[in-house]
Amino acid sequence: ANIVMSENNLGGLGPDSGAEEIRLEGYYRLPDGTVLDMVVRVKDGSTYQSEDTSQNGLYGDGMTALVNVKDDTSVTVTVSLEASVGDFEFESQWYMTLYDFDTQKDPAKQVEEACIDDDQYADIAVADCDSMLVTRGLPNSCDGTRTDVTHTTIVATGVGFGCDNPLDAMDLGTIECADCQQCLDQPSISQYFPVNQKERAVMFRFPEGAESFDVTFSVTCTDCVFTGGRAFHIGTTSNLCEEDTPAPTLAPVPQPTPRPSIPPPTPRPSVSPAPTTLHTCGCPTAFDNVMAEATAIEDANANIVMSANNLGGLGPDSGAEEIRLEGYYRLPDGTVLDMVVRVKDGSTYQSEDTSQNGLYGDGMTALVNVKDDTSVTVTVSLEASVGDFEFESQWYMTLYDFDTQKDPAKQVEEACIDDDQYADIAVADCDSMLVTRGLPNSCDGTRTD
Repeated sequence: ANIVMSENNLGGLGPDSGAEEIRLEGYYRLPDGTVLDMVVRVKDGSTYQSEDTSQNGLYGDGMTALVNVKDDTSVTVTVSLEASVGDFEFESQWYMTLYDFDTQKDPAKQVEEACIDDDQYADIAVADCDSMLVTRGLPNSCDGTRTDVTHTTIVATGVGFGCDNPLDAMDLGTIECADCQQCLDQPSISQYFPVNQKERAVMFRFPEGAESFDVTFSVTCTDCVFTGGRAFHIGTTSNLCEEDTPAPTLAPVPQPTPRPSIPPPTPRPSVSPAPTTLHTCGCPTAFDNVMAEATAIEDANANIVMSANNLGGLGPDSGAEEIRLEGYYRLPDGTVLDMVVRVKDGSTYQSEDTSQNGLYGDGMTALVNVKDDTSVTVTVSLEASVGDFEFESQWYMTLYDFDTQKDPAKQVEEACIDDDQYADIAVADCDSMLVTRGLPNSCDGTRTD
């Protein structure tokens, strides 16, 4: 009720005159009374083209800013939160959401895409991937000028219509054909309904101290026949993660604080209602090149030898207190790598049946049996059989087969890994497994950073 669009002249293309920006005054109000505006500007060096800037500005109930982009063009905009008067600095994380990624019925005619550099945000939430492809960790920056960072792309794959545009950031839901006049008038498009607005949105968590981010919007087409362009929606915290439930305790980490519920729509959302943890189910990452890089294994399973099987000194064999699978990796230059599993210093390993340990199945996985109601921290490493080596590119490891007893009170398998150890993570689905990222402190509780 108090948001005012004081400027609507992105890139100097109108529809109004004045400062070359979209400014929504009073968009955020912090607990100390500081009022923040959301401002969208064309980034220096980028060119903005639009077929209809009359679409730009406040949209729906005023919680999102809309930007129309011309077909077969892209633009990089800077989205910032700025004090209406004076300066401010965020003392905690904050959230923004990009909404309504969709395509024409013929994707050759129009596809909405976005790109954001990975060093700008702390985490990302995606509800599902049936209508959108999100790929993280792609080489270089979005504009190609930086080689020391990676980027994330968002590509629409679901057909969209004007009636499925979100009117309220805190009320993303499902649009049925009966809710859309265009669908009622054209029954042939009913095949594209229902449309789940959450499945076409991406929410980002930004770190403390950040006050802006750059995002590149693109409308791609190979058969560019439309002249109206496509609309991109930018907003704050949304209800995208509303259905998430708190994760169970991962021993020895204390039970995390449940994610606070997201309040109903308010004229000025606070920074605080956003979830403390973003749950990235469905496709937090699309590892496009995993299989290509994994070919470096080169039929290693035919040559793997388990030369040690005595994890923690509990057997079943004697010798080095480890599980060692020799010849597990063979790199293109001929270097042979062993996979080695050891109990981390300071951790205690207990097992009811170490005869299960070691190579499993066709020899591409190592199995570790852990006693009920205990935990163990192990170090998994790749080591050269002879001499030293250093990876010159990213590499991948997988943890498999997380399950429970029929009565979960009897047995539940859990794992914990510190977030500063890995670059990215992929989860296929969350119906059988709950993955929670960004929980405070290290797994053993000794590190708070």
